[in-house]
Amino acid sequence: MFEFTKDNLKIDMEIGLLPFDQGSIAAILYPECDVAEKFGVEDLQSGDIVFSVIVYADRSFLSAQYSTEQDGDEEHFGYEPTEAEKELMWQLLEDCSQQKYGCSLEEFPAVFQKMCQSKNEVTLS
Repeated sequence: MFEFTKDNLKIDMEIGLLPFDQGSIAAILYPECDVAEKFGVEDLQSGDIVFSVIVYADRSFLSAQYSTEQDGDEEHFGYEPTEAEKELMWQLLEDCSQQKYGCSLEEFPAVFQKMCQSKNEVTLS
């Protein structure tokens, strides 16, 4: 079975990590591979599919879904990654947190909250 690897699944570093509901974290991942092979959908190209991943920073939860867009129609599907893919996704998120925010994934929610408070203080001044 075809699996995502560090060579064919990338995190959107421009967007980075996003706080989500109840202390979880969301991120957008992009496949750089033949998605038809992975999902058995013949007329999809890699640019037609987007992954979103929602995790808890303490690694207790990882949920993946993907969406496709063709001719203006968007569909969402749940996706159960393999254990190797889960580890890859955790590593991509950890790397993004370190590179973009200078903290571990576990520290990210608190760091992001401080960033927002600082930004609000500057805006209100």
